[in-house]
Amino acid sequence: VLPSTPYDAKGLLKAAIRDDNPVIFLEQKLLYSFRGLVPEEEYILPLSQCDVKRQGKDVTVVASGYMVWHAMLAAQILQNEDIDVEVVDVCTIAPLDEETIGRSAQKTGRVVLATEACRGYGPASEWGMVVMERAFEYLKAPITRLTGRHSPIPFANSIENGFWPDTQAILQACKDVMAW
Repeated sequence: VLPSTPYDAKGLLKAAIRDDNPVIFLEQKLLYSFRGLVPEEEYILPLSQCDVKRQGKDVTVVASGYMVWHAMLAAQILQNEDIDVEVVDVCTIAPLDEETIGRSAQKTGRVVLATEACRGYGPASEWGMVVMERAFEYLKAPITRLTGRHSPIPFANSIENGFWPDTQAILQACKDVMAW
């Protein structure tokens, strides 16, 4: 699992602990400073289910972890340009909620995939295949993949910037698929 908000972190961690199967809980260190509502009462989020963080009709951005925040910022900016972006948060990398990704791709017909993982053999490749299998005939533009560079992740902040896609990259990718 890979939470993108404090709320998701609590709900997914509790689900992971209570699940009878092995679960790997991934955290993005860049999210440690983020704040958000975390209810004190008991709640558990379902494993293997995407969360549609924002409804939209023009472009689907499928993202996970820190990329969800960039996708949400891009969606807010693009709203001012009359581009309505749907943001699908892949909270659980495996098993993958193919139905939600496919349904969103069918609805918008345009898909941008944003992940911090490397381009080759990463989750974006799998997400793209899900779109191809479930929504190919609905696509109005080629799928766009935004990923981390094919390189070891740098540790120094000075060279870490620019390693992953950012809000600007998602903005441009959404505009590009809308131009088709």
